[in-house]
Amino acid sequence: MEWIEIKSAKIKKGQPEAKILATESRAISQKLAPRDYLVPLHSTGHPFNSEELAAWLNKLSTRTGGWITFVIGGPLGLSQDLLDRGHKILSLSRLTLTHEMSRLVLLEQLYRALTILRGEKYHK
Repeated sequence: MEWIEIKSAKIKKGQPEAKILATESRAISQKLAPRDYLVPLHSTGHPFNSEELAAWLNKLSTRTGGWITFVIGGPLGLSQDLLDRGHKILSLSRLTLTHEMSRLVLLEQLYRALTILRGEKYHK
């Protein structure tokens, strides 16, 4: 696992959100490899339960030739460009979460998925 954090673009009064999102999208895109399986996080994405997430990750780990790359947006979310490029959009919740909270929830769910796949008792 590798954790790469990209600083959010500064939000200036009167600056269009689309311009800020485009700046962040370019910064994120520079860190992506062509073989990455891109999974943007968004409230409208697919809502897995823990067992479904584990099964999906297990299946995906044998299919993809690159990294499974989860992308969490900044305060304004993610650009439509990044959402469109995603192979699968994932939702952690229909609620709006801060990007800091999203990181924590994602890491916990990935850990939980791995314990499910190993048959460990953490999940229950």
